[in-house]
Amino acid sequence: MITKRMKTTRACTRNNKTNLALCKRSQEEMIGFVLIVVIVVVVAVILMGLTLRKSTPEKNSREIENFLEASMQTTTGCAINFIPEYDTMQDLIKSCYENRNCENGERACSVLNASLVKTIERAFPIGNDRQYKSYLLKVDYYANNESAGDEIMSLGNKNCSETGALKLINAYPGDIVVEMDLCYSEQD
Repeated sequence: MITKRMKTTRACTRNNKTNLALCKRSQEEMIGFVLIVVIVVVVAVILMGLTLRKSTPEKNSREIENFLEASMQTTTGCAINFIPEYDTMQDLIKSCYENRNCENGERACSVLNASLVKTIERAFPIGNDRQYKSYLLKVDYYANNESAGDEIMSLGNKNCSETGALKLINAYPGDIVVEMDLCYSEQD
């Protein structure tokens, strides 16, 4: 009994050719396993690095997103179809893109411009001594499957790091994108 047990637990020796072949094969299997583990770890580190790296900052300001959502539903002073039915800001953006006029003869784009400036300045007072330094509001039309859009209008200027948000408006066959960036002044 003792001799059988010793034979099974014996270390690799050069005495027996079959024992030596078995030892080499097990060493090769261990090296293969280690290589697989190393490759998996390297791939995992590369994937983790790619997911953590952000090339562009996301526009995620809840305050601006809520402002855009609410301002698109406000009523303007322009009626496209008939006088008691005044358009919302969202409808006026579509009318501006279509180059339409209000019932009173004013261009939809000029009424939209004035309404947006007034709404933005009431919500976010701009100035050097104020919390908000500047803003940029862009309205662009993107047809389906196009990467570049047609500019409808652009208000304000942007010259600082900002937070922002955007709003999509369905305008068949494409979409109108309203994007707003708001710059904060540095306060201690």
